[in-house]
Parts: sequence; structure tokens; C-alpha cells
Amino acid sequence: MGDRKGQTVIAIDALRFACAMLVVIYHFGVAYWLSPSPHGAVLLAATGPGFAGTPVARVGWIGVELFFVISGIVIARSAQAGNRRDFLARRALRLAPAAWVCATITAAALATAGLGDIAGAWSRSVAFWPVGVQIDGSFWTLGVELVFYLLVAFALGAGNPRRVERVGAAIGLASALFWLAWLAGGPALTTVPEVRTVQLTLLPHGCFFATGMLIAAIDRGITPARVAALIALTAVGTIEIVQHVHERAAHGVASSAVVAIAIFLAGLVLLLAAARLQPVLARAIDPGTARTIGLMTYPLYLLHQDLGAAMLAALVRAGLSLSAAAAATLIALLALAWLIATAIEPAVRRPLAVAISRFRDPVPDTRPTAFPRAG
Repeated sequence: MGDRKGQTVIAIDALRFACAMLVVIYHFGVAYWLSPSPHGAVLLAATGPGFAGTPVARVGWIGVELFFVISGIVIARSAQAGNRRDFLARRALRLAPAAWVCATITAAALATAGLGDIAGAWSRSVAFWPVGVQIDGSFWTLGVELVFYLLVAFALGAGNPRRVERVGAAIGLASALFWLAWLAGGPALTTVPEVRTVQLTLLPHGCFFATGMLIAAIDRGITPARVAALIALTAVGTIEIVQHVHERAAHGVASSAVVAIAIFLAGLVLLLAAARLQPVLARAIDPGTARTIGLMTYPLYLLHQDLGAAMLAALVRAGLSLSAAAAATLIALLALAWLIATAIEPAVRRPLAVAISRFRDPVPDTRPTAFPRAG
């Protein structure tokens, strides 16, 4: 990602890629066999018991929570760069092309593997319809992101950029109240955070978006109120992480909340220090390379779960060991993510950008009218 002036922030792009790899390792290293998606369960039925997973692999899902924090930073900064229409146009160009490409590639692979209900799942995914079966389980986060974008766009429509920070505070407060109610509710509310309609209210994950928005605000200026709010939201985020540990255990993946929280806090520290680390990292990592790695993250995340399962299963059937098949699949997914980020997605984005530009700024009709208005 870049800052408000377009400069690549190396630490954030590196963390974004690390988050994607955490999620990949979670699925490849443990969830494929202990808690697979419906498509993955069919595809991997004949691959054997799979891997038990390391302590880090078992909490690799924490990458999604950090993704939401990064999204909060990106959106808070993007919202300072224009009006509502500009903001929504940038979000559409960032979100849609890669999602369309990845959904289509995955649909082709699943159809080739003989799975059913591909057309409906593909249609929902490319239309960003937030409920129902998606072409890949990872698409669940896109609906949550869209709700967040729309709330920020609403704030921009008020004509006061400072209102964006207030909307972030409201999202964080609502999420904090939700998790306090969850703590007080006990077993009766155990599964509520996983209900799709509840997720789309941002109540379970809003604390992470708000945390990112606060980090962006702190970059503009540190105040006691912002620091206190960041500490409070971080505490709320740890409640969600503990809940998710219990939810994953109920689905067969036992993990450590301590490890998950430690990774999450380390990510927050890196995000807070990103600007100060920039000169040091720029001497070791080319900013262009860092930007490419950051752009690869989105297609890698969208492709890895069910397409990865299809590729892994095919390689095992071809005679590779499970470890060799997993390594080959990961390399292939990384190469495909690079190709999408550097060539395919830009090719899809260009005509979409033209269409959006024409919609936003239509060419005035200069032809004389047959019946000019009187006066």
C-alpha cells in the first residue's frame, strides 16, 4: 500500500504479505484436514490425514484480523484524498478486477474437478453479494469490507473529512459494546459473532477497522484521547481473538490464544512504527518490489483456499507426496498471484477505469436541441 502521497510503505506491504502467508499456512498446515471448506472437504477426501499444524499454523487465521486493521489504515488515508465519488471509484478499481479474475479461475478449477453449484457461487462472488455460498471461502471478508467502505463513503458525503475519524470511533464503540455484551451473555451468545448477518453489521470485526483508522490518525498527530482509544480497542480485539480460538476449537482446530494475541500485538507495533522504519527498510528492500509483494497479497488470499485444495489434490493423485504437493501448490499460487497482480488485473482494471470515468464525468451533449427552452 502507499501513503497519502503515493509512497510505498514497505513495512505495511511486508506485513500484508505476511498476513496472507499466515492464512495460507493455516489452511495448508491444518485446516484443510481438520476444518475444511465444503469444497475442500470433497477435494481433499482422498489425500489422507494431512498435517497436524504447528502452534503458529493453528492461529494463522489471525492474518485476517490484521488485514482488517491494515484496511482501516488504508481507507482512513484514502478518504483524505478526495470526495465520496472519488473514494468509491478507487475502492471499486482496487476490489473488483482481481476478485473477478480470481473467482473465474477458481470456478474453472472447481468445475473441472466436478463440483456442483459453481455457477451460483461464482455469480454471488463476482457480484459481491455478501450472503450465500461463495466460490471460495475467503470471499467472506469482501462483504464485511464493503460495509466498511460504504460507512466511510457516507461520512465523506457530509463534506467534512474529520467526520471519517468520528465514524471510525463510532464503529469502534459499537464493536466494543458488542463484545462486552458477548462477555456478559455467556454460552447463549457463543456463536453469535459467526452469524453472517451479524458480521455484516461490523460489530464483531469493527474494532479492527477502527484500530487501523486510529493508527492513521495517530500518524497525523498523537493525542491522549487517541492513545487511550487505541489501547481500549486493542483490548477489545483480544476478546474477539479469544472468541475465535474457542470457535476454531469447536470446529476441530485447537490453538493457543496467547500465540494469536502475541502475533496480533506484534503486527500492531509494526504498523505503528511503519513510518519510522521506512528509511531503514528502503535501504534493504526496493520499494517497487515491496509494492509488488503487497499487490500479490489480494489475489493470493482469494485463490489459496479452494483453488489450492484442487491443485493439491490433483498433485497427490498424480503421485506426489503430500509435502511435495503442498510445496508445489504454494509455489504455483505465488506465481499466479504475481501474474494477476502485475499483468492480468491491470488489464481488467483499465477498461473498468474508463467506464467509471465516463459514468462519473459524462461527455456533455453539445448537439443543438430541437426544442430549445424558452427564456
